Amino acid sequence: MKERILIFDLKTAFYTYQSTIYPSTLAMMISGYHKAKKDNVVFTAEVVSFRTYTKVYIVKDHPGQLHMPSWLAIPQAILVGAGWQGMETYDPEWEEYPLDISLYDGWLKARSIKYPKYNEDRLSHFKRTPVLLNKKGGWYLDHSGKDILVCDVDLIKKDPQCKRLNFLEAKSVEFLYPLEITAESVNAVCKFIKDSKGNVKREKLWGVIPEIPSVAEQEILIQAWKKYKISRLFQWKLEFTANTDEDWVAAIEPIIEMVYRFKEQAGKRIFLYPYLSEFFEFPEFFKELRRWTGSKATFNHNNLLDYFILDSCDSYKNIALFIFDPNFYMEKKKGGYRRLAHISECLEKYPQLIEIISRPMPGRFSS
Repeated sequence: MKERILIFDLKTAFYTYQSTIYPSTLAMMISGYHKAKKDNVVFTAEVVSFRTYTKVYIVKDHPGQLHMPSWLAIPQAILVGAGWQGMETYDPEWEEYPLDISLYDGWLKARSIKYPKYNEDRLSHFKRTPVLLNKKGGWYLDHSGKDILVCDVDLIKKDPQCKRLNFLEAKSVEFLYPLEITAESVNAVCKFIKDSKGNVKREKLWGVIPEIPSVAEQEILIQAWKKYKISRLFQWKLEFTANTDEDWVAAIEPIIEMVYRFKEQAGKRIFLYPYLSEFFEFPEFFKELRRWTGSKATFNHNNLLDYFILDSCDSYKNIALFIFDPNFYMEKKKGGYRRLAHISECLEKYPQLIEIISRPMPGRFSS
């Protein structure tokens, strides 16, 4: 008997116009599995009536993707993805079927109608052949002549020295998920992704530092970057989170020190990705922190405090007004003014942050 299957990919619910859209490996696996069984598979990026479906797969790839607690009480709900942190279901049988990237076709078409000026080149990975390199413990590395999208989630954990990955054959390669960068894996990963000139030979490649490394570990990462002289097309980001307001505040100084250290010693910009910072008392602080490291020109010239002012005031005239009378300026409570007032409240409550975020950028004069 055919089943009615609903796949709800949580991250698609939070995409904005500016977002680069990516599919979920688990969503594609589950869709491929059920379509092979001739089941009726439906995709959704928003909350719909779950009652008419036999099974409702709620895909949460990352802890930073939010969900409604009431969804957990749905009888036919099946939680999938590492973001559920131990509550998820996984069936190895899903790996036996081709990944179904066409699952997203209808949603992408509707989105292109909604955003007609969106740059379609940012969706080029949906035209690639999605593959798993590691299935049920076996490696499948010969994809000669194909433009592939590698969809494995934890490749470096499975092959930390890239001994297997070095045998990967394909016309061109793009990775759906960042490669994990640690002190143990960084040299092998850098060697794997570069050509003889130091350029990235894989497309649109990210590395992720999964937690704040120690100073000694940071030195290993910096030396690897300098040794392999990799193109800046290989971008690194640090993911971090905290449980309490005090923990969020305590994390800022070592993170800023790390960002400065990489810039000064390696000329490398580390992107910061604080997740679940929505639950911090002053979430705008971490939103601006993320945007600061995401803007190359701004980051190279301005410390975080400078960026708060520049991004909120938006013009030299407004900056002059702010410097002349900050309180009057922020009382306007509009747009950037509100944001600046929000951050000002944060610094007033945690004054120890002022010195940390106002340190001059390495090699640059900063106010």
